Amino acid sequence: MNLRTIAAPAALAALLLACGPATSEVAEDKYYGPIDASALDARLRAATGARCPTGVTSCYPAQQVSLHGATITIYNMGTVAPAPASPTLTFAAGGTLAATFVTGAPYAYHFPDQCQPDFAYDAFADPYPNDRQFPVFSALPLTSTAVVLPIVRVTGVSGLTDNPCNALKKTASIEAGNFGAAPDDNKTAFQARLWAVIDPAALVVPLSSTSTLLPQFGWFKGLILAYLDGGRIPTNAAGAVLSMEGVVVDPAGTGSSTLTANKVIILPFGPDEALYSPIVRLRHFRAATGTQPGAYTALCTRATSTGGLPPCTGAPNEVDMSSASVLAPAETLIAVTSSN
Repeated sequence: MNLRTIAAPAALAALLLACGPATSEVAEDKYYGPIDASALDARLRAATGARCPTGVTSCYPAQQVSLHGATITIYNMGTVAPAPASPTLTFAAGGTLAATFVTGAPYAYHFPDQCQPDFAYDAFADPYPNDRQFPVFSALPLTSTAVVLPIVRVTGVSGLTDNPCNALKKTASIEAGNFGAAPDDNKTAFQARLWAVIDPAALVVPLSSTSTLLPQFGWFKGLILAYLDGGRIPTNAAGAVLSMEGVVVDPAGTGSSTLTANKVIILPFGPDEALYSPIVRLRHFRAATGTQPGAYTALCTRATSTGGLPPCTGAPNEVDMSSASVLAPAETLIAVTSSN
């Protein structure tokens, strides 16, 4: 054996080490902290002042509304004025919003269980839990001149391998195929949902002492966010958004109710009913002299075409939706309700 025969394998080994392995490990997306909630559309920012509990500077308060004669609580995610004040917010016959409110909406990849969980979460040491994957949003509902409705096209991801939960924090990483990600077509394979992005640092006041509805976490470009799930957005065969029509009861006289006040809004259907929608067009009704707005708690109709409403019985708590005293829809309420 000579020096030349020894040198050849050594040179080959050095070359292989210089080239490195054929494939490299996919890096996790970096974490950049929480979103800047002050940039959210004003309807989605936290309330301040008297609507929050004592000692709390900002919060998402629960609002009492009426449904079928009973009081329930909701999160009121804001109201928007219809045309002409908001020219892009136009309802067609039957209470539908143009399909473009869905087709042009942000999307989110949702794959909560397709990851390797880490259950060892320390609330003091870890910035977020990793027992499940948070959805990854394509955009945030930021302040703009257009009407902001927090509609999100929720779609899935397949093909993932060896990805720790929340390793993926950007839609770009998913669409690049990191960790084997194969995203569904967000233009055709999605469910439209009301996912209202909120400030992750603000207190969310529980709907009730027994409610299990809690804010969820999500990602946008490595930033963590919180959102409230208002449920599925119903659509018709053409893809247009179906709303439902409720009532806001104004006090006797000439004043108007504050749309965030308790017990002034009446909803026609609850979240477990077929005709429910989290987007509600509000009609105005004037309380009778000597009667408080909160005395009206149920909707009914005397019309032949009921729209799913029960017939009026003449009870003093009813508002007849077919009455001329009920004005045409004037506002749109974005609501998050819960049956628990």
